[in-house]
Amino acid sequence: GKPPYKTNVGCQFRHEAGKNVHAPGFYFHIEPGEIFIGGGIYRPDSAALFKVRTAISENPDQWKKIVKQKKFKDRFGEIYGDSLKRAPRGFDPEHPHLEHLKKKTLFVTETLSPTDLCSPKLIEKVKKTFTAASPFMQFLTEAVELPYSD
Repeated sequence: GKPPYKTNVGCQFRHEAGKNVHAPGFYFHIEPGEIFIGGGIYRPDSAALFKVRTAISENPDQWKKIVKQKKFKDRFGEIYGDSLKRAPRGFDPEHPHLEHLKKKTLFVTETLSPTDLCSPKLIEKVKKTFTAASPFMQFLTEAVELPYSD
């Protein structure tokens, strides 16, 4: 069964204008057997999700340049998040980025080891990962009409 208490600790660094967990942000997660850092937008409300989907739909080349870049894919792999079964209402079911338009959460992560976690170089590693995610984060942040600064 499910443990009766939380077994993880997470720290979100979200946009200053985001008053809740649904604003774009960076994230640090620690639990036994799973340590990761990353960023994205987690379960945004329907209005924010519509804005993100619209931005992806209307800027397919910019989105592709960010998420299909070799360095980005090598570091983060896939974009995580629950997906709809079909294209969201009002969006092209033949869109080249349909897999991302169907997402309800868009998040990228990089796994860390316990050695990384205890290393004096941890802060530098986190900084490099967050910097690598910056174009993705900027796209999401501007999609929901918030200002972005590095």
